[in-house]
Amino acid sequence: MVRREKTKATALVVSTICIIISAVQYVVLSRQQSAQLLQHVGIMSGCTLLARLVYSFFHAGIIHCLVNCWCLLSVVFVYSLPLSRLLIAYTVAVIYPFATATPTVGLSAVCFCLLGQVSWLTRRRLFFHLWIAGFIALTYIIPSIFLHYGITMAIPDNTLHIYSYVVGLMVGFLFSPAPWQQRQR
Repeated sequence: MVRREKTKATALVVSTICIIISAVQYVVLSRQQSAQLLQHVGIMSGCTLLARLVYSFFHAGIIHCLVNCWCLLSVVFVYSLPLSRLLIAYTVAVIYPFATATPTVGLSAVCFCLLGQVSWLTRRRLFFHLWIAGFIALTYIIPSIFLHYGITMAIPDNTLHIYSYVVGLMVGFLFSPAPWQQRQR
């Protein structure tokens, strides 16, 4: 039981760090300075190892930060995951193999990997997967509609989300109990 508390404490610390960085970034820095900062800390083709290690802690806005922190805390607290699962999700996010032209920041990759892992623990798996697929589809469709009407909107790197979710599915499958070991809730 103590191990699960370490995971919850780690998730709270990570969320606090993200919120503090976002608050400083958007209260202290100007928009131009903030955009320049994200160019250096975001994960993209040719980024440094340091950028890969810290990009999850920076966000494109306060709302982005709060939603990612809420998702992280919700998954960790509801499913009582061990710390190893959180570390695996972070590692998956850091080793993202595809190159992007624009920098990507945020805890989204960690959250999607955790969601893939816990999908094996849910009772209504198909419903869970449909919600994730719907979210990813909407993040493609809504920005496209806005762009069609000339409204500029930040488009999240959905390949990162899909990659993280699929790897999370594989990790979750490897760690999920065998059907005869599962108990009814």
